[in-house]
Amino acid sequence: QCAGGNRFYVRYLDNGNSAWVILPKREFRLDKVAAGPGTRYSNGTDTLYVTDKESALSGSGLSYSGCKTPAKAS
Repeated sequence: QCAGGNRFYVRYLDNGNSAWVILPKREFRLDKVAAGPGTRYSNGTDTLYVTDKESALSGSGLSYSGCKTPAKAS
């Protein structure tokens, strides 16, 4: 769940080296890139930034911020 009531889903692929982003009208793959704290995935246009508590998705007409990252299932 993100600011403004927006929501997107992520499925991690290749042992976390890629992320499949699922939006209501679009799905796409992002590959892991070097980043400081947190993890960043990008395809050169769109970027997903993930920390332990929050995430953000931006790029080609996308602006999802303040997204809460759910706890990982054990």
